[in-house]
Amino acid sequence: MRLLSRNKEILILFLVTLASRAFLVLTARGIADDGCAYGQLAKEIAGGNFYEAFSPILPPLFPIFTAGASYIFRDFELSGRMVSCLFGSLTVFPLFFLVKNIFDRKIALMTVLFFIVHPYLFQASGEVLTEALYFFFITSIASLSWIAIQKRRGTLFLVVGLLLSLAFLTRFEGFALIFLVLGWIWLINLPEIRTGIRWKFISSFFCLIIFIVASLPYLFFVHQETGRWQICPQQEKYVDTFFKPTGDNQTSLQKD
Repeated sequence: MRLLSRNKEILILFLVTLASRAFLVLTARGIADDGCAYGQLAKEIAGGNFYEAFSPILPPLFPIFTAGASYIFRDFELSGRMVSCLFGSLTVFPLFFLVKNIFDRKIALMTVLFFIVHPYLFQASGEVLTEALYFFFITSIASLSWIAIQKRRGTLFLVVGLLLSLAFLTRFEGFALIFLVLGWIWLINLPEIRTGIRWKFISSFFCLIIFIVASLPYLFFVHQETGRWQICPQQEKYVDTFFKPTGDNQTSLQKD
């Protein structure tokens, strides 16, 4: 009861967030193209067609959650929206404690209020898309990593490693988060690296090994489907987009 009384503001804000996003879900109209694809994958998972359910193009976690929610809501579009609604609302907890631990309670509450009314984040919590789930994992990773680093609890990075894998399995760009977390571990208190190097090695090992173990099954699936080892099945398209010339009239960066 004491814990509830001390955090009643954030509980109230969570209920407000959940209610506002539930209203958005119930009044939503239309669905994005990717949302249709996620819904179809969720339908295959719920039907037990696992070979057809997983795609080397779309990450699997959101359809898995949607398939699980379909046993409650009996509709795949509504289930996908409710997954976004729930995790978009739950984000207030890791966000609040992250900001509270870095700054103070007042700033944390103001940050959560901004999160609740932010138009893009509000809209994402009612879509059959991965944004709300992904942002929940990002804030959870940041909040738990901060606690683990400040208290030097290397075992917490076992959980962080799992969350990193879940973020990757939600959106492929989540793979980059592992480098941010490892960099955070090694760059924090850099002048005192000699006294903390053992803790840094242990924390990095826990984080990396859990991330690899949890992500490998999907990576094996992608390799089986494409015949190649790749983090993102669309990586060649991204390389073509950003690193190859797209027109005949190319601008030279050299001096005349």
